[in-house]
Amino acid sequence: MDVIALDCNGVLMNSIPKTIETGIEWLEKFFNVKIEKKKLEDMVLYFSGGTFSEGFRKVLESLFPGGYDEEIVKRGSQELLEKMEKIYKEAEPFPNVIEVLRRLAKNYHLVISSGLERIYLEEWLRKLGVLDVFEVIYSGEDGGKGIHLQLIRAKYPGAKIFYVADSLSEMKLGDFPIGVAKNPWHQEVLLRGGAQVVISSFDKLSNALTYSKRH
Repeated sequence: MDVIALDCNGVLMNSIPKTIETGIEWLEKFFNVKIEKKKLEDMVLYFSGGTFSEGFRKVLESLFPGGYDEEIVKRGSQELLEKMEKIYKEAEPFPNVIEVLRRLAKNYHLVISSGLERIYLEEWLRKLGVLDVFEVIYSGEDGGKGIHLQLIRAKYPGAKIFYVADSLSEMKLGDFPIGVAKNPWHQEVLLRGGAQVVISSFDKLSNALTYSKRH
């Protein structure tokens, strides 16, 4: 069987809108910077794909190319982390996630490849009732997405890997990268970045897999 490697945040877990809202509030509170929602959404597209802290550092570097006060980050980091933990614990799945995962598990090896910490992934998937459909979970503790891919290839030698994610950096991973984006402009960015196909939501994944057999 082939492998479907799935990012969680933004693909299965509908946590990005709340993450963006929290980021906007945090930046205004600790850096006195107002940032438009669309701008931060674009930054998530370009800078996510690793751990939250890695992505947030890239956002700060983009906003403050001349450098920023590390002491401010230290003062506000605990508050930000606590808010992010709450988001991960309370996030809802995208529509039909449970049904789609259980159907796909009959014909594919399902693997999680996420920058989130394992404790959040397992807790959320268990709460959703789908922890059992995943054969392996690779988290932020296992290294970056490139390392995850190496581990997947070692575990499933010869299998075709469909890599399903929502950030630009992930569109060159696997044998058939599938982007997930609702925004038409974001879809175009992912396609230009290497996605073989882009779907507007996770419940369209079966269509993308059918497309892959024709091309």
